[in-house]
Amino acid sequence: MSDQRAAIEAFWAWWPSVAETIAQGFGSGGLSAELVEAVGARVHDIHPKLDWEFGPGRKSQHHLCLSGKGDPTLRIVAERWAHRAPKPTATWEFHASRQPHANGGLVLEIAGHKVALDELVAHVEEDDTREKLDVKVHHPVFSALEDRNLKVQIMFIGLDTLLGEDDVERWIGALELAETPPPDALPFAALPGRIASFAAKATRDKWIILKGERDGKPLFVTINAALKRVNHLLLDTHVAVTVTLASPTKDGLTTKEEAEVLGAMDDALAAALGDGGVYIGRETGMGKRVLHYHVMTRFVTPEGVEGGPSASVLARWRTQYPRYEIDVAVAPDPMWEVLDRWR
Repeated sequence: MSDQRAAIEAFWAWWPSVAETIAQGFGSGGLSAELVEAVGARVHDIHPKLDWEFGPGRKSQHHLCLSGKGDPTLRIVAERWAHRAPKPTATWEFHASRQPHANGGLVLEIAGHKVALDELVAHVEEDDTREKLDVKVHHPVFSALEDRNLKVQIMFIGLDTLLGEDDVERWIGALELAETPPPDALPFAALPGRIASFAAKATRDKWIILKGERDGKPLFVTINAALKRVNHLLLDTHVAVTVTLASPTKDGLTTKEEAEVLGAMDDALAAALGDGGVYIGRETGMGKRVLHYHVMTRFVTPEGVEGGPSASVLARWRTQYPRYEIDVAVAPDPMWEVLDRWR
């Protein structure tokens, strides 16, 4: 991590020396091979598997993005790089994932086929609980292809090109190939508008309750099903806070009175962590309540100040509740695998 942090700091120390030359190069026939190699070398120093590219900006004239190419762990590395980026200017903005391509008419040449991306269509169904869209994708070329993996590749390239890598993860849920045009299919060009209207009504706060058993005793799980990892990429450490109940029921659950106390404890911890943590949910049973958070335990702010004081926040929070036995377990979880147990 220290080498990666040093490489990111070195990149942003070097960038001002070439930013103007690169921008001028776009208007005068392109960049020199030496400059392209220099950018590539600096990115490679951060992580050898990162991709990078220039393109038109959304608000600035140009953008530079790093891409993890769909690798969730590399996406976090790119986010750390973007976290240290300078503020956007009229000339430059910076992104930690590939951005959507604004223009139509793109043709993908792949495995000897020319695939017009404008001919992709999609059937869309809303999943209001997870606040995602389940999508079935069709392209006329599918009938000429036997290789399913190639069809999947075309589908993902089309989605990433149209929406950008992050919005695919943020808003697209179940994905299926459709060998024939699905009913009520939308042209791909209409998909960003459909997502925008869906995003406008999204709450990012959909709590569901699951019930199960452990060792013959009831277990209740409450989780935020609409929580999206891509919105909290720097919160890559899982914290499980186990509170032993002071007065459990005979089934090992909370009484109404103690549930209110524990709820206030939950709220106090969430408020103390602030932007340095996100509350995923809780398990209650077997005489215990387990609170699940993802936190940022160590990072460097754009001002160069180290932060992420999750450990000290948790320590102070624990001292406020001497009545309770509280255990804290911390583990790296960049892919939020803790959620898999409840899916």
